Amino acid sequence: MKHVTRKTILTVMVMMSGVMVHGAREAPSGMPVEQEWKGFNAKQEKAQRLVIRDQVGWTSAWGEMMGNISPKPAVPPVDFAKHMVIAVFMGRRNTGGHAVKIVNVEETDKVIVTIRESSPAEGDLVTMALTSPYHVIVIPKSDKNVEFVNEKMPADNAEKE
Repeated sequence: MKHVTRKTILTVMVMMSGVMVHGAREAPSGMPVEQEWKGFNAKQEKAQRLVIRDQVGWTSAWGEMMGNISPKPAVPPVDFAKHMVIAVFMGRRNTGGHAVKIVNVEETDKVIVTIRESSPAEGDLVTMALTSPYHVIVIPKSDKNVEFVNEKMPADNAEKE
């Protein structure tokens, strides 16, 4: 058996946690997203929607995202003079098949964050494991109020993640 390094083990653990880190992208019809993280294994057990405008809040939210990974990855830098963080935690679920996604961020007289939550339908095959989906993005700083809204979708056209 080949020697397994600590870096390899950490890489596998991060991949298993569902963490995805992306470069800048544009939210559909909205503000640019500088960085994002998504996953299914947050430490956060309660549903939460957060607006983070300082390092203390970011360090706390990162701990809730990565608290189930050991060793916990270092907190990525965010320049809060230019950016803010939007974090959405779905809360603990008893099975897999659940997901949360920030689908749009638009700035008008306020910042409107549109969220899509999806859950498995009755009878769907899912993993029998506790999950805690999350989606976190870094966007340009705004001093405007932030409003979270659930995406409105017809029940027969509900998209699964």
